[in-house]
Amino acid sequence: MKFFIYVAALALAFPCFAGQSLSPEVTITVNSATVTTATGSVRGAAASSDALQLMSCKVIATKPSGAIGSTTLTGECVAVDRAGVQLSCITVDSKQVEAIETLTPLSTVTFIVDSSKRETCRSITIDNSS
Repeated sequence: MKFFIYVAALALAFPCFAGQSLSPEVTITVNSATVTTATGSVRGAAASSDALQLMSCKVIATKPSGAIGSTTLTGECVAVDRAGVQLSCITVDSKQVEAIETLTPLSTVTFIVDSSKRETCRSITIDNSS
């Protein structure tokens, strides 16, 4: 019975029905002196009532000069919240780059930055559920 009440409470707290999707606006949260988290969606930022919000992630392919060697893939995520606070990070981690490649306008993006590591992405999560 307790399980049913818990599930029912969750369903009422976060209702999302067929044909609907969650489009969270951008939030930036300082977790500690060096760790900061950004969460939001491209669609939520675009639909926000202010003109500041941004959520963007991209992959950049760089070929070495002289075309010798393999192409390097770099991922970059940038978020700006309604107050104009900006957070960005870069990564060359292949799994994080793969995650960025799954991004759609409806995805919820969460990335964590550790500023003590020169704006390197500590974690990138792309949630494509509705």
